[in-house]
Amino acid sequence: MSKKIKILVVTLEVGEAEFHDCVSAVNEQKVVGIEHVVVSGLNERAAHSKLVLILHTRREEFDFLVKVDADTILNSGTALASMSKLMEMENASGLQVKLWDYFSQDLIPALNMFSQVIHFKTKIPRLRPDQIDLGDTKVLKGSSVAHLEPIGWHGRNPSPKQSFYFGYHRWLKGQVHALKSCFELWQIHGDDARKWALAGALTAHQKKFGQFLFSSNKAMNSFTLVEIRPSSNSQIHNFVNEEILSHD
Repeated sequence: MSKKIKILVVTLEVGEAEFHDCVSAVNEQKVVGIEHVVVSGLNERAAHSKLVLILHTRREEFDFLVKVDADTILNSGTALASMSKLMEMENASGLQVKLWDYFSQDLIPALNMFSQVIHFKTKIPRLRPDQIDLGDTKVLKGSSVAHLEPIGWHGRNPSPKQSFYFGYHRWLKGQVHALKSCFELWQIHGDDARKWALAGALTAHQKKFGQFLFSSNKAMNSFTLVEIRPSSNSQIHNFVNEEILSHD
């Protein structure tokens, strides 16, 4: 009888609206053995430092390690089993699979699984703390994992603050294409979540906070100010026309 695959799942949580559904989906995973560790209430850089520490110190206890964000909901009870089976078959050290994103209504690369051979660097970059350098190891992505996609949903029911930070962070990272898709869908649906995301991008642009993370005190204060004095539709339209659509 083959031994059951053991997977360590780590989730970073700061009040995402999907958190309880995220936990339920992880708890419903079948075939594999799961231990779920939740890191709560830390800013993004501190949370990713904690994540790397957990993965580094506990990796030898598990066959595979995976980070499932609190705004991610796995779409089946065999999602993690399917990922780990493919990694075993291909003798891979990492796997990156896409989720269906609410803001862009498109697939985005957002769920990563690692084998225990990965050595995680402890130095966390300020602006992109979620990036993990896998070096020259074999990583499965693209066409080799397309049959698994989408493996779940990203931001299916985002809160205003969550949406604001999404747009704020996209602007700081220079992810103009994601903001353009968000704007085009807001034009169609007129939903509050995408408006909040665009307001977050506009705020990051106006304040010019540079490398400050969206979970910093300055970004939090910005969200509070935008709650009090919301961005108008015309402000958002002008910003998008001048700073986003002009990139085409």
